[in-house]
Amino acid sequence: MKYFLLFSVLFFVVNLGAQVPNQRPDAQQYVYDYADLLAQKERNALQRYLELVAAAQEVDPLIVVVKHLGSSTVEAYAYTLATNWGLGQEKANALLILVSRAEHQLRIEVGANLAEPLSYEVCKKVIADKLSPAFKKEEYYFGLLESMQELLKKGGFQAADPEKMGLSTRKSREANLIWRILFYLLLIVAALFAFFTLYGWGAGKASPVNHHDYSRKGKQDDYRFRRRRRWYRDHSDYSDYSDSDSFDYSDYSDSSSSSDSSFSGGGASGSW
Repeated sequence: MKYFLLFSVLFFVVNLGAQVPNQRPDAQQYVYDYADLLAQKERNALQRYLELVAAAQEVDPLIVVVKHLGSSTVEAYAYTLATNWGLGQEKANALLILVSRAEHQLRIEVGANLAEPLSYEVCKKVIADKLSPAFKKEEYYFGLLESMQELLKKGGFQAADPEKMGLSTRKSREANLIWRILFYLLLIVAALFAFFTLYGWGAGKASPVNHHDYSRKGKQDDYRFRRRRRWYRDHSDYSDYSDSDSFDYSDYSDSSSSSDSSFSGGGASGSW
């Protein structure tokens, strides 16, 4: 049994070393993208954010993106990476987000001190609500930033506001999009105003044609129509349609989640 465990560790170390270093290159670097998933400015933004968080609090956050997992599972890969890199040695609270680009696998690995606040259920929800939806839209930067923010809050740490740091967020991007739309709408309105000012506002208008019959016969027909209209009565049934018979459209489907018994250590796994 001892030799089997030793062989397994060596196997994962070799498998890990094929892509990333066996030791953490720099304890002050918190974003490692070995699969070129992020743009350089996105890596810099995430690095700046995590650097500020780590400097102010007792937490060691880390984001690692690899090309593939090889023959390993995402759980074993994340655990081996965190162990080999000494994650959480200088600061007791370790927090890792691992992304495998080829297999589309995600893993949140947490140290022993964060196992209670960042339980399996909490990590699984962060993956389902933040990471997976963003990655499906290829919004990798927003997914990683928002997920790390949520994990820090749930772990009891102060999650700095990225907007106050001048970093791009989903909210700021949507605000910029709204301003662009308003700008183009103003351009269209200005162009239409200039067109009608130059060519006149009444161009192309035709005088209305009056088809009313003012002859003696027309007056008689109009009088008969008014008399006939008095005979009609409204027999519609306007009985009480109160909300007492409203239907309940609540979703009572089975929402129980199956437990993930394959991971080792604290955290949870997912995909996109």
